[in-house]
Amino acid sequence: MKTNKLAIDFGNSNTVLAIWDPERGAAGTLRLDEYGGEPGFVIPSLIHYAPGGKILAGNQVVRAGLLASPQTFRWMKRYIGLRSPYSIQTALGKISAQQAAEDFLKLIEISASAQASFDPAEITLSVPLEAFEHYENWLTTLNMRGENRRIRIVDEAAAAAAGYGETVHPGDAFLLFDFGGSTLQAVAAVVQEASASDGEKAGRFCSIAGKSGCGIGGAVLDRWIYEEICRDHSLSPQDPAILGSSRGLLQNCEQLKLNLSEQETAVFDLKLADGRRLSAEYDRSFLERLFEQRGLFRIIREQIQETILQATDHGYPKDRLGKVIPVGGSCQIPAVHQSLANLLGEEKILPGEPMGAVARGAACFAGGMDVYDFIQHDYAVRYRDPKSGDYAFHPIIRKGTHYPTSGPVAAVKVKAACEGQTLLGLAIYEISRQTVLPADHYEILFAENGEVRLLPLTEQEHSAQSLHWMNEQAPAFLKASPPAQKGEARFETTFEIDPNKMLLLSATDLKTGDVLFSKFPVIRLA
Repeated sequence: MKTNKLAIDFGNSNTVLAIWDPERGAAGTLRLDEYGGEPGFVIPSLIHYAPGGKILAGNQVVRAGLLASPQTFRWMKRYIGLRSPYSIQTALGKISAQQAAEDFLKLIEISASAQASFDPAEITLSVPLEAFEHYENWLTTLNMRGENRRIRIVDEAAAAAAGYGETVHPGDAFLLFDFGGSTLQAVAAVVQEASASDGEKAGRFCSIAGKSGCGIGGAVLDRWIYEEICRDHSLSPQDPAILGSSRGLLQNCEQLKLNLSEQETAVFDLKLADGRRLSAEYDRSFLERLFEQRGLFRIIREQIQETILQATDHGYPKDRLGKVIPVGGSCQIPAVHQSLANLLGEEKILPGEPMGAVARGAACFAGGMDVYDFIQHDYAVRYRDPKSGDYAFHPIIRKGTHYPTSGPVAAVKVKAACEGQTLLGLAIYEISRQTVLPADHYEILFAENGEVRLLPLTEQEHSAQSLHWMNEQAPAFLKASPPAQKGEARFETTFEIDPNKMLLLSATDLKTGDVLFSKFPVIRLA
């Protein structure tokens, strides 16, 4: 018997659930009145830990007026992606971003099971292009209802493309622009139809021809507005009066952005903790000037250009991208829409519902739709440069590599560093080379007392966000018997990628001829 499948688009600002119905052969968003906002299927990604152990989630937090409370956790996805140690103090103790996210997802899934029937043994979750392997690993370990289950991971951009399946048809090439709460992504994709032949299943699949993304989303835009409001009133973000009202200020900045997306003018009004009042009327030109100064339109242009260059290399130049599909709440900002229109043409931008596309598409994949994709990040082995003495990186998997590979795509010889060495290894790194970054390198964080802090990122912290040591816990795994001599090239390792995007390692002892590993799964690539 065919069963419904559940998919979740866990977003930084909002979360959407969708169900794949095999009888209808279609996906639809799931409305949760208990937690949903407006529209009803959009659930604010919020969780509040009240005294006495009571937990509120989604729009319950908004309705209770607790968005600015120090016991409310927001931006969970962003903190997990940044590997931030940030936590909030609650009656249940300190709550990390991972724990808050797991509690949040568990609550909404329980609510979903009360409203719709679906297979509890399998769930599909979407991930952004710029997600590191550690974020995907966290998702795959989720066990939200205490059951063993299969967690399926789908690229957000590919899912969004599938989510607009009713407006794109086999053979159509299009550009998807996904601008959500934590990331900005551009994807060139082609929808194709597979016919049943040679034992293969028929159906649709989505072929990715180019993609690019960066970690700039609605949360960053809110921070820019926050700083500008302070500047307009000759106040520092570190002013005690600002810190004492910072959560309310951030909430009002987000609301100003939303209001100016729907109307030409809006009033910003907030009474500070010391009794002073910040009040001013703003029009849309305020956001346009601010976003221009911060380089947002340049960032959009460069991401789209990078995607089009990749698509052109795969045979799909700009003039073959017939449609532009907007996804994510930040696409509803008029200045962002106009930037897309200037770059690609207003006539190409599809109307539609941008908030539920990723969840609907993820549900389509849960129902059996396929995606033909390529690796989004570079992967490299770290080594010590003999000339400079500094660390350098030797690439083993290049960004853009299609998978599965037909055989090894890289080979690395491992030399002994000292006489009589018996344990050798490799330091494997995931490298995210974002083409653009915010000019100011600040991150907005919440202190335990609820205050909003704007903290500059050090070069080391910034590097850590783009460079991740994959096997830091076990870098030495090649045993030399007999021991290796200093400088001896003792092992040869090769790398390939399987259909599940797993990096497979094979290792041979060059002295003895012994095969230590044969296509051993090391990590899942992003």
